[in-house]
Order: sequence, then structure tokens, then C-alpha cells
Amino acid sequence: MDALTPEQRHRRSEVLQLLRRRATSVSETEDGILFQWDGDQDLPPLVGEFVALESRCCPFVRFAMAVETDGGSVSLRLSGREGAKDFLRVTFLAQEAG
Repeated sequence: MDALTPEQRHRRSEVLQLLRRRATSVSETEDGILFQWDGDQDLPPLVGEFVALESRCCPFVRFAMAVETDGGSVSLRLSGREGAKDFLRVTFLAQEAG
């Protein structure tokens, strides 16, 4: 997180909270975590902003965003090399349960 300014850390937290609240599901995958949302025009830019911030502090995480056609669902898959799944599980799924 030292790669982000205090303002960027605050914004990352705000965006993540918005994305969490609106997620239709957050689940564990074979190699990471998958967030899914119903389609909405403001979601792709929010997801993109989250990826831009998160990738600065966690360069070992792979991000794959998909936006379905005609305003369909939006998804974000987070994965990475060996050990990344454990980090993602603790960072994203443990908070979901609590």
C-alpha cells in the first residue's frame, strides 16, 4: 500500500466498498477471486479505477475484467502466481464473511 498516496488509499477503499455493496457475487475460483455485478453503465469505470489503484500496490495480481454485450453483467477476476490466491482470499473473502 506504500505505492499509493493517502488520498489514493482512501479512494481505493471508497471504490472497493461501492463495488462490494453492488456485487451480485464474490467467490473463490481455482486460482483467485471472482467479483460479479449486474450490468450498469457506471460499473466498468469504477472497476477500472479499482484495478488502476490495486495494481499499483499489488503488482503480483492479475486482473481480468469482462463486460458483456448490451449492458450485460460485469465481472472481475483476480488471480496471480503461486501464493496470490491465499493473499486474495484473506484480503477479499475474509472481509466478505465478516
